[in-house]
Amino acid sequence: MDNKQKSRMTSAVSGALTGYISFSLGRIITNSIYIFFISMIIMVATLFVNANFIAKKKFRLKTDKDMIMFIISWFLVWTIFFNISLYS
Repeated sequence: MDNKQKSRMTSAVSGALTGYISFSLGRIITNSIYIFFISMIIMVATLFVNANFIAKKKFRLKTDKDMIMFIISWFLVWTIFFNISLYS
């Protein structure tokens, strides 16, 4: 597996974990802007780790495939848990 695939897989897994964390915190914290900022901090930290340790390149905060994988998996997992909580 090359570095790009490892980087995208790390982004997808951390996005899924962030989706679950967002859902769990959403049941405790009523103001959702705090949850959004916590999730953005996790996203920037994940992109930093991907850039410096996995892909071995300079960290730049720009929209790339790692960020898109993170956001898609975050939203997908959050939506799944939100819908499960609505119907149970």
